[in-house]
Amino acid sequence: MPHSPWGRGLRGFPTHGTLAPAAAREEIRRGAHRAVERLADFKPYRLHGEPVRDLTFKNYMPAQVLAYLSVVERPETRTIRYRAEDMVEMAKFFQFVGNYEPGLSP
Repeated sequence: MPHSPWGRGLRGFPTHGTLAPAAAREEIRRGAHRAVERLADFKPYRLHGEPVRDLTFKNYMPAQVLAYLSVVERPETRTIRYRAEDMVEMAKFFQFVGNYEPGLSP
């Protein structure tokens, strides 16, 4: 098979830098072990103040509908602003915004 910029293997499929599953597991195991040994070197990152996030939509209607929620501000026509108590609440809200569709059914 001819050599390609992506390595040797299937044509057009990047094969360089890949590991066999057993070798990959061993590499992950070694890396995890090194990280646990250095656990004291890592400090948690703390946010100061309440998390605030603006989200701008392509169209105005999603912002208009979300503005009916009392926890949402609407600083501009296509933009909403959400202020959360913490990042978990922020993540849950944006999970909802990203996945909600009016026609959802089980």
